[in-house]
This record gives sequence, structure tokens and C-alpha cells, in this order.
Amino acid sequence: MKKQVILAVALSAVLSQPTVFAADGYVKDYLASPYGEVYKNSYGECWRTRFDDTKDKLEECGYEKTAPIVVEQELVVEPTAMTLTTTVAEEINIRAALLFDFDSAVLSDDAKTVLDERISKYKGRGELTSNVSVIGHTDSIGSEAYNQKLSERRAKAVAEYLEQNTNIVDDQIDAIGKGESEPKASNKLKEGRIINRRVVIILNGKVNQ
Repeated sequence: MKKQVILAVALSAVLSQPTVFAADGYVKDYLASPYGEVYKNSYGECWRTRFDDTKDKLEECGYEKTAPIVVEQELVVEPTAMTLTTTVAEEINIRAALLFDFDSAVLSDDAKTVLDERISKYKGRGELTSNVSVIGHTDSIGSEAYNQKLSERRAKAVAEYLEQNTNIVDDQIDAIGKGESEPKASNKLKEGRIINRRVVIILNGKVNQ
């Protein structure tokens, strides 16, 4: 019995935080069983170890690939130079677990790294052809009114980060909250609720190569 108590205390110390931030480009490594199965908390978030870093960003832990980019290349000829530009129509879906703590609208340090990776091409060399839309979504846990407000606060937090870290100004960004009204998966399942808690960034513009 004494050994079991000691083991439980030790395990609790390791698992005290499901997300522990690492250096740029890295995340804290995952805590896995001897069979390679990543341990998760009651919210479906992967447990991390405090001691090791990894560049592996597992899809089952909330990381997802950027949506396909529709690319059209054109040559713009000017009197003094020839510039190659890429026309970009992009929808970036980021799960809320990568950006915010539970029930929070404050961006985490890890969130800033994720956003920087997704918007790097727009820093100082992009030209928008329409406003950027930042849309917050939630699952259906809690009241509809509360979820609406939470989605608005989260959209605003991401919009403010874009304004401060790109050449996109405030009046070019529309922050929108959709609450629980547009789920991508069933809210009856935990996995579905994880998918539904997300922020979507929609950009249309041209990027100088």
C-alpha cells in the first residue's frame, strides 16, 4: 500500500500540467505507455513530460496541418524590376487547445509559436486583397450565451496578435465569434468537442516571393 501511494504522488508530480512549453520550434515531449499510447487528461489533451523536448507535433494531440493553399503565380512587370507574387487564399484551422488554457481567452506562449509558424509568410511582404477573418468556435458545454462570449474573446485575442505581429492593421481584421453554432463534429463525443473548440483564420492576398 505504501509503495502505491509513493507511485501515485510521483506520477501526479509528472502529470501536474498537461501542457508544458518548450523552446521555439519544440514542444514538451508526450507521456506515453510502454506500448506507445499517449496518456490524455479528462479533456482529451495529451499529457507532457517536463524533462524532454520534441519537434513531433502529434495530430491526436491537437496539432493539424495547414489547410491546402490555392496558389496562382503571376509575373508583375514594373519599369525597374520584375517581381514574382503568389496569390494566396488560405483557411487556417487551429484547435483551441493549442492556443488557450481551458475556459480562457488569453494566448499562451505555445500559442504564439503556433501562430508565428502559420502566419510567417505574411510578415512584411504580403498584400491583402480582402479583410482577414478571425473566427472563434466553441463546443456545446456550458450555456449558449457564455460560449458565444468566449468565442468572441478568443477571436479578438488572435486578431490582436495578428495586428501586433504582422503588417495587417486593425481595420483589416474582422474578429467574429460563432459560439457553438457551427460544429465540425458531434458534441456528444469528447473527440468531437475537441475538434469544435477552434479558431479559424481566413486570408486572401498576395505574397511577394
